[in-house]
Amino acid sequence: MLKKLLRSFNRCLMHIKHCFRACVGDIIATIDGHLNDKKLNINTTVILNSNGECPDDAIGYTPSRYPKINKMFKYLALTRKDVFADLGCGQGRVVFVAAQQKIKKAIGIEYDTELSRIFQDNLKSLRTKKTEIELITADATKANLNEITVFYLFHPFGSHTLLKVIDNIKSTLKTNPRNIRLVYSSAIYRNILNNNDWLEFEGEIDNTGIYVWKNKSI
Repeated sequence: MLKKLLRSFNRCLMHIKHCFRACVGDIIATIDGHLNDKKLNINTTVILNSNGECPDDAIGYTPSRYPKINKMFKYLALTRKDVFADLGCGQGRVVFVAAQQKIKKAIGIEYDTELSRIFQDNLKSLRTKKTEIELITADATKANLNEITVFYLFHPFGSHTLLKVIDNIKSTLKTNPRNIRLVYSSAIYRNILNNNDWLEFEGEIDNTGIYVWKNKSI
């Protein structure tokens, strides 16, 4: 009995340590997000309820964390020819960081009108940018994606919508043949991208849980 109690106690300790680390990590990330938002003069941690307009499998909005965003842009090494888009951009954090890069354009695509409103408020207050920023309030499965070269998704919706979005992206290659990359963070449904034979897996970015695919040579 004593041995069982000790094993149970050790399991509890391990669980407490895991929870403690997770809580501390979340607190640090929240503080870091606030400080970096402040540098840009934006607020991307506004808490709100969805207005009910999003697709049935939409995932609740959570902003990407700055350390991962910065590693991503370092890896992507975007140029003046690139048009970067965040599909399901929410309040715009990734788009505003993208706008600090020397690229052709940074685009946010968001279906939820309340999130789009906050994005617009942030755009008005944004302290600095190096490129044009555009917000498209639309369904990513139907939006015009023809000019985009880099697509970013932070797990914004479920498999049903993701399939339609991938098909929409693929269709743009017929009207505007070009090299593109798909960047998928918290890639729950990455098997969907792996199973598209027109895409080629490029790799994970620096153990961040952000995965990259590119279209096969055109």
